Amino acid sequence: MDEKFPNFKEQSQKQSFNIDDKDSELLQNVLSEFSLHQECWRQVSTCLAQVDVLLSFTVSVDAANGPTCRPIFTSSCDGLSKGGILKIEQLWHPFALKAESSGVFV
Repeated sequence: MDEKFPNFKEQSQKQSFNIDDKDSELLQNVLSEFSLHQECWRQVSTCLAQVDVLLSFTVSVDAANGPTCRPIFTSSCDGLSKGGILKIEQLWHPFALKAESSGVFV
């Protein structure tokens, strides 16, 4: 088995998990297969992180007590950056207005 992956049966005994030989072998095979597609999973992770940010924007807009706008994603101007740029102007914190009106410091 690949040296990058420890013997899971041995590790599980140290951590008081009960993994038999069959489960240990299966786990090693799954992790080995997973590592073969590391770049693909990295891209999936990046994509999910971007979706998470956009969903957070949506939640902030729903909770906002003032005007909001949509973010504008633009291409890199200098050609040196990988990916797009998020440019935000005249930004205010969604809870700042609420805190200011209630006198509560956030």
